[in-house]
Amino acid sequence: MLKKIQTLRSKGKSYGWISMFLKRNNYLKRNGKNFDRDSVKKIVKNHFSSSITSKNGGDKLFSESPKF
Repeated sequence: MLKKIQTLRSKGKSYGWISMFLKRNNYLKRNGKNFDRDSVKKIVKNHFSSSITSKNGGDKLFSESPKF
């Protein structure tokens, strides 16, 4: 499920769209409740935050020179 969430986010899908996808495909949280927008956002923040930073620990947004 985490890989599916990461794939959908990389395709530009919103948190609300992902939560509707998870409900439609009968995914449940550990407590047996449905996912909502905020729970999907929290998963993305906690599990995929390391993919935002580069290997040297810096931010990808600032590691490249600006393109004009």
